Parts: sequence; C-alpha cells; structure tokens
Amino acid sequence: MPRPPHPMDQAQGGPRHPIDQAQGGPPHPIDQAQGGPPRPMDQAQGGAPRPMDQVQGGPPHHMDQAQGGPPRPMDQAQGGPPRPMDQAQGGPPHPMDQAQGGPPHPMDQAQGGPSRLMDQAQGGPPRPMDQAQGGPSRPMDQAQGRPEG
Repeated sequence: MPRPPHPMDQAQGGPRHPIDQAQGGPPHPIDQAQGGPPRPMDQAQGGAPRPMDQVQGGPPHHMDQAQGGPPRPMDQAQGGPPRPMDQAQGGPPHPMDQAQGGPPHPMDQAQGGPSRLMDQAQGGPPRPMDQAQGGPSRPMDQAQGRPEG
C-alpha cells in the first residue's frame, strides 16, 4: 500500500508538502514555480499575477513586464503606450532616447526625422555641428559633401 505523506521530500505528488512540492500537487508557499495556483515569489511562468518576476505573460506587472501587457513605468521598451525612460523602439514621442523614429527629439534623433542641432549626421535638414554626410554646406566638418559656401 502507498506510503503516507513525508514531511521533508515529497516533491513528486501526493498530499501537500510544506517544503519541496515544486512538481505537482496542491499549492505550495515557497517553490510552486511550475504551475498550480498563484504564489508570491517565483510564478514567472504563468498563473495569476505576482509582484516581482512575471516577465513571461499573465496580468500586468509593475516591475519587469517588458515583454507585452499593459503599460509599465520602467522598462516597457518593446511596445505599448508611451513611457518616460526607454521607449526607443516606437510609440509616441520620448524625451530621452527616441533615436529610432517618431517625432523630433532634442538629443539623439540621429536616424532621420526633422532637423536637430546635435547628431543628425545621417540625413534630414541641415544642422550646425556634424552634418558630415551630405546636405547644405557647414563650416566645421563637411568632409564628405558639397563645398562650403
């Protein structure tokens, strides 16, 4: 007949276990990372929401939901609504690192868009500092375009 539950290492099924039931059975409060009901520390692979490491899907997360889902305030760099720090890969304008398209940017819009005064070296309207790759004449570093004039 089957053995009764074991209080130390019953990780592979049977009644619930308080220490190491990570591979099935009822919920476990420490290491149920591979399925089952929600848990508060390491449910990164699905299930209900959790506040620390739900990077791989599920409801919104306030810390590391960088791979989809609703907006988040720190690392939503891969789509979704605007964010104030690292929306470099599309979406509405960004005041810090929108180098890959979108409306004008005052610091690092080096890859096209309206004119800017610091690093528009790869096309667009004239700029006064480093337009070395074409466009109207400039007084400092027009080594690869028309003569000054």
